[in-house]
Amino acid sequence: YASPEQVLAAGRVDRRTDVYSLGATLWELLTLRPIFGAGEDTPTPDLMPVIDATAGPSGFVIAAAFAGNGFGTAPAVGEIVADLITTGRSTFDVTPLGLDRFASVSAV
Repeated sequence: YASPEQVLAAGRVDRRTDVYSLGATLWELLTLRPIFGAGEDTPTPDLMPVIDATAGPSGFVIAAAFAGNGFGTAPAVGEIVADLITTGRSTFDVTPLGLDRFASVSAV
């Protein structure tokens, strides 16, 4: 399991990301199911959240589909959303989390 900082290739990745990965792995070992596994809580086809400032009018930012782990990522997501609203850009590259990644996915 990769932490959100690793997925976003943030420059501030340190050993705390290993704690995140260890916690997710221990969850799977103890519950015998993936922490973000497919099921009724599956937020997106790729199991990644959506953070997108280009999907609506200026100042509109989507931050959704965190499937229960939003509490742990709320501080980082809050910083990203605040940056996107106030400056139109973020110190983190949120391009991989945009809605346009589903352009080729057909509805089921």
